[in-house]
Amino acid sequence: MSIPDQDVELLRKETSKILAQHRAWLKHNFTTAGAGELLERGASVFDRVLAMAFPTLAAGMSDSIALVALGSYGRQEVCPHSDLDLLILHRELPKRKLEEFGSRLLGLLWDQKISVGHSIRTVEQCLKISEKDYSVLTSLLDARLVAGSPQLLAELTKGVERGLAAARKAYFS
Repeated sequence: MSIPDQDVELLRKETSKILAQHRAWLKHNFTTAGAGELLERGASVFDRVLAMAFPTLAAGMSDSIALVALGSYGRQEVCPHSDLDLLILHRELPKRKLEEFGSRLLGLLWDQKISVGHSIRTVEQCLKISEKDYSVLTSLLDARLVAGSPQLLAELTKGVERGLAAARKAYFS
């Protein structure tokens, strides 16, 4: 299902407004707010933007897709000018639907000059890669649901825990 351009334009406008308010808050409070508050507020703003955009952009597939924060974003610690580490986790969806969702979501963020480190993967793909690459496994340890299917994240989390248990000795040495 194609998303009407007017809906995407409304998302862009609202995203721009939310980020402008955040930038104004940062400018006013940067020297007085504590580091923890700055980091948490940054993550909260991006959570708000993504949670707002998700229902429109994922229409008809919200049970089969999840936006997952990774790395410092997963830990709710987003510095000003930092990139967002985002996993688009999905069940087997048609390539065309995934491409449309990814391009609309990432385009929304890129239009606002937000740098996004992203991947689009299934649970199985994440687990297979994490078996061979401990940096991916480490990133998945910080996984946090931002929007979408909690079941998908639960499946990923269980798999990551099994993978970590299997690789524990090698991982920690």
